[in-house]
Amino acid sequence: MATRKKFSCAIVGLGFWGKILLSKIQKSSDFELMAVASRSASAGDIGSAMLFRTGEELLAKCEVDVVFILGSLDQHMKIARFALQKSCDIFLTKPIAPNLKDAVTLKTLAAKNRAQ
Repeated sequence: MATRKKFSCAIVGLGFWGKILLSKIQKSSDFELMAVASRSASAGDIGSAMLFRTGEELLAKCEVDVVFILGSLDQHMKIARFALQKSCDIFLTKPIAPNLKDAVTLKTLAAKNRAQ
């Protein structure tokens, strides 16, 4: 049987939902956690993944397939845009953006990057 490729991933934000997702990813056979951005996490919390203070720093220094963005809503747009510009797939908690215009902007950027 052929071995499936694991998706490299990163988590931005290790609050309540981030910790739950971290636990699920660490047990998953589909994802390999490469990096975490959190102001409160320690290296002991995230195993062998790299630890960054901000999502921007993580995305500038780490290449991943998927970014789980679980931080505050005011950070969603900036980090999501940066990730999409680097051709990463993104997962956002809800609401995905502070308003409909910003949500449409993210959708358009994602579609543009998907077509490339």
